[in-house]
Amino acid sequence: MKNLLYLFVFFIIACSSAKVVSSWKDPDTTIRETNYEKVMIAVLASNEGRRRAAEDFLAQKYPKLSPSYQVFSGVDEKSIDKEQVKNILTNQGFDAVIVMRLVDVSKETNYVPGSYSGGFYGYYGSYWGGYYNPGYYSEDTKYTVSTDVFSLKKDKLVWSAVTETYNSTKIETTIEGIAYSVTKEMKSKGFLQ
Repeated sequence: MKNLLYLFVFFIIACSSAKVVSSWKDPDTTIRETNYEKVMIAVLASNEGRRRAAEDFLAQKYPKLSPSYQVFSGVDEKSIDKEQVKNILTNQGFDAVIVMRLVDVSKETNYVPGSYSGGFYGYYGSYWGGYYNPGYYSEDTKYTVSTDVFSLKKDKLVWSAVTETYNSTKIETTIEGIAYSVTKEMKSKGFLQ
Protein backbone atom coordinates (compact mmCIF):
# COMPACT_ATOMS: atom_id res chain seq x y z
CA MET A 1 0.00 0.00 0.00
CA LYS A 2 1.52 3.26 -1.09
CA ASN A 3 0.03 5.32 1.69
CA LEU A 4 -2.55 5.08 4.45
CA LEU A 5 -4.70 7.34 2.23
CA TYR A 6 -5.64 4.30 0.17
CA LEU A 7 -7.11 2.84 3.31
CA PHE A 8 -10.10 5.15 2.98
CA VAL A 9 -9.87 6.58 -0.54
CA PHE A 10 -12.56 4.22 -1.80
CA PHE A 11 -15.05 5.97 0.45
CA ILE A 12 -15.00 9.26 -1.42
CA ILE A 13 -18.58 10.27 -1.97
CA ALA A 14 -20.25 13.45 -3.15
CA CYS A 15 -20.87 14.72 0.35
CA SER A 16 -20.42 13.33 3.80
CA SER A 17 -22.88 13.35 6.64
CA ALA A 18 -20.02 13.09 9.15
CA LYS A 19 -18.09 16.15 10.27
CA VAL A 20 -14.67 16.07 11.90
CA VAL A 21 -14.84 18.20 15.06
CA SER A 22 -11.28 17.58 16.26
CA SER A 23 -8.17 15.72 15.17
CA TRP A 24 -4.64 15.05 16.36
CA LYS A 25 -1.49 13.81 14.61
CA ASP A 26 1.60 12.43 16.29
CA PRO A 27 4.25 15.10 15.60
CA ASP A 28 6.97 12.43 15.35
CA THR A 29 5.23 10.41 12.61
CA THR A 30 5.96 11.27 8.99
CA ILE A 31 3.92 10.46 5.91
CA ARG A 32 6.62 7.99 4.88
CA GLU A 33 5.96 6.01 8.06
CA THR A 34 2.26 5.57 7.26
CA ASN A 35 2.88 3.09 4.43
CA TYR A 36 1.07 0.28 6.21
CA GLU A 37 0.74 -3.05 4.42
CA LYS A 38 -1.66 -4.94 6.68
CA VAL A 39 -4.19 -3.19 8.89
CA MET A 40 -6.72 -4.58 11.34
CA ILE A 41 -9.98 -2.65 11.66
CA ALA A 42 -11.77 -2.80 15.00
CA VAL A 43 -15.18 -1.23 15.37
CA LEU A 44 -15.95 -1.27 19.08
CA ALA A 45 -19.68 -1.71 19.48
CA SER A 46 -21.81 -3.28 22.18
CA ASN A 47 -23.93 -4.94 19.50
CA GLU A 48 -21.94 -7.80 17.92
CA GLY A 49 -24.06 -7.72 14.75
CA ARG A 50 -23.38 -4.02 14.14
CA ARG A 51 -19.70 -4.48 14.90
CA ARG A 52 -19.36 -7.27 12.37
CA ALA A 53 -21.44 -5.41 9.77
CA ALA A 54 -19.23 -2.31 10.07
CA GLU A 55 -15.96 -4.27 9.99
CA ASP A 56 -17.14 -6.44 7.09
CA PHE A 57 -18.26 -3.36 5.17
CA LEU A 58 -14.82 -1.75 5.55
CA ALA A 59 -12.99 -4.98 4.71
CA GLN A 60 -15.19 -5.55 1.66
CA LYS A 61 -14.37 -2.10 0.34
CA TYR A 62 -10.66 -2.54 0.98
CA PRO A 63 -9.32 -6.12 0.90
CA LYS A 64 -6.13 -5.35 2.88
CA LEU A 65 -8.21 -4.51 5.95
CA SER A 66 -8.93 -7.39 8.26
CA PRO A 67 -11.94 -7.38 10.59
CA SER A 68 -10.90 -7.77 14.23
CA TYR A 69 -13.48 -10.46 14.90
CA GLN A 70 -11.79 -12.64 12.24
CA VAL A 71 -8.28 -11.87 13.52
CA PHE A 72 -9.27 -12.98 17.03
CA SER A 73 -11.49 -15.86 15.90
CA GLY A 74 -11.57 -18.59 18.53
CA VAL A 75 -10.16 -16.29 21.22
CA ASP A 76 -12.18 -15.08 24.20
CA GLU A 77 -11.74 -11.34 23.60
CA LYS A 78 -12.99 -10.47 27.08
CA SER A 79 -10.21 -12.37 28.82
CA ILE A 80 -7.32 -11.81 26.40
CA ASP A 81 -4.32 -9.92 27.76
CA LYS A 82 -1.95 -7.41 26.15
CA GLU A 83 0.78 -9.98 25.38
CA GLN A 84 -1.68 -12.33 23.68
CA VAL A 85 -3.00 -9.48 21.51
CA LYS A 86 0.56 -8.45 20.60
CA ASN A 87 1.52 -12.05 19.71
CA ILE A 88 -1.56 -12.58 17.52
CA LEU A 89 -1.06 -9.31 15.62
CA THR A 90 2.70 -9.85 15.23
CA ASN A 91 2.33 -13.47 14.10
CA GLN A 92 -0.25 -12.45 11.48
CA GLY A 93 1.95 -9.61 10.17
CA PHE A 94 -0.12 -6.56 11.09
CA ASP A 95 1.65 -3.19 11.18
CA ALA A 96 -1.30 -0.92 12.08
CA VAL A 97 -4.70 -0.99 13.73
CA ILE A 98 -7.62 1.36 13.19
CA VAL A 99 -10.13 1.55 16.03
CA MET A 100 -13.53 3.18 15.61
CA ARG A 101 -15.73 3.58 18.68
CA LEU A 102 -18.93 5.34 19.56
CA VAL A 103 -18.14 7.96 22.20
CA ASP A 104 -21.54 9.56 22.75
CA VAL A 105 -25.16 9.61 21.60
CA SER A 106 -27.18 12.71 22.41
CA LYS A 107 -30.42 14.42 21.43
CA GLU A 108 -30.57 18.00 20.20
CA THR A 109 -33.64 20.13 19.66
CA ASN A 110 -33.31 22.62 16.82
CA TYR A 111 -35.61 25.33 15.57
CA VAL A 112 -36.19 25.29 11.81
CA PRO A 113 -37.26 28.82 10.80
CA GLY A 114 -40.33 29.39 8.70
CA SER A 115 -40.30 30.66 5.15
CA TYR A 116 -42.09 33.31 3.13
CA SER A 117 -42.69 32.75 -0.57
CA GLY A 118 -43.30 36.39 -1.60
CA GLY A 119 -40.85 39.25 -2.06
CA PHE A 120 -39.90 41.89 0.48
CA TYR A 121 -42.52 44.47 -0.55
CA GLY A 122 -45.42 42.09 0.02
CA TYR A 123 -43.94 41.00 3.35
CA TYR A 124 -43.40 44.52 4.68
CA GLY A 125 -46.70 46.13 3.73
CA SER A 126 -50.14 45.69 5.21
CA TYR A 127 -51.03 43.28 2.43
CA TRP A 128 -49.01 40.07 2.44
CA GLY A 129 -48.67 39.01 -1.17
CA GLY A 130 -47.02 35.69 -0.44
CA TYR A 131 -47.46 32.58 1.62
CA TYR A 132 -45.87 32.24 5.07
CA ASN A 133 -44.89 28.81 6.34
CA PRO A 134 -44.31 28.84 10.12
CA GLY A 135 -41.19 27.33 11.67
CA TYR A 136 -41.07 24.21 13.76
CA TYR A 137 -38.83 22.29 16.17
CA SER A 138 -37.05 19.09 15.25
CA GLU A 139 -35.20 16.60 17.44
CA ASP A 140 -31.96 15.24 16.04
CA THR A 141 -29.81 12.39 17.33
CA LYS A 142 -26.08 13.15 17.30
CA TYR A 143 -23.54 10.29 17.20
CA THR A 144 -19.97 11.10 18.22
CA VAL A 145 -17.35 8.61 16.98
CA SER A 146 -13.62 8.45 17.68
CA THR A 147 -11.31 7.01 14.99
CA ASP A 148 -7.77 6.16 16.13
CA VAL A 149 -4.82 4.85 14.11
CA PHE A 150 -2.14 2.93 16.00
CA SER A 151 1.28 2.07 14.60
CA LEU A 152 2.24 -1.37 15.88
CA LYS A 153 5.90 -0.85 14.98
CA LYS A 154 6.05 2.27 17.15
CA ASP A 155 3.50 0.87 19.61
CA LYS A 156 1.67 4.16 19.85
CA LEU A 157 -1.23 6.25 18.66
CA VAL A 158 -0.29 8.21 15.52
CA TRP A 159 -3.64 9.73 14.50
CA SER A 160 -6.96 10.47 16.17
CA ALA A 161 -10.13 12.18 15.03
CA VAL A 162 -13.57 12.78 16.51
CA THR A 163 -16.53 12.99 14.14
CA GLU A 164 -20.18 13.88 14.59
CA THR A 165 -23.00 12.42 12.54
CA TYR A 166 -26.69 13.23 12.82
CA ASN A 167 -29.70 10.95 12.51
CA SER A 168 -27.79 7.89 11.30
CA THR A 169 -30.04 5.02 10.33
CA LYS A 170 -27.77 2.69 8.35
CA ILE A 171 -24.38 1.61 9.70
CA GLU A 172 -22.76 1.29 6.27
CA THR A 173 -23.70 4.86 5.32
CA THR A 174 -22.47 6.16 8.66
CA ILE A 175 -19.13 4.32 8.41
CA GLU A 176 -18.71 5.50 4.82
CA GLY A 177 -19.30 9.13 5.84
CA ILE A 178 -16.88 8.90 8.75
CA ALA A 179 -14.17 7.29 6.60
CA TYR A 180 -14.54 10.01 3.97
CA SER A 181 -14.39 12.83 6.52
CA VAL A 182 -11.41 11.35 8.38
CA THR A 183 -9.46 10.80 5.14
CA LYS A 184 -10.12 14.37 4.07
CA GLU A 185 -8.93 15.62 7.47
CA MET A 186 -5.79 13.45 7.33
CA LYS A 187 -4.90 14.94 3.96
CA SER A 188 -5.55 18.51 5.08
CA LYS A 189 -3.34 18.05 8.19
CA GLY A 190 -0.45 16.52 6.23
CA PHE A 191 -0.78 13.00 7.61
CA LEU A 192 -1.53 11.64 4.12
CA GLN A 193 -0.63 12.72 0.61
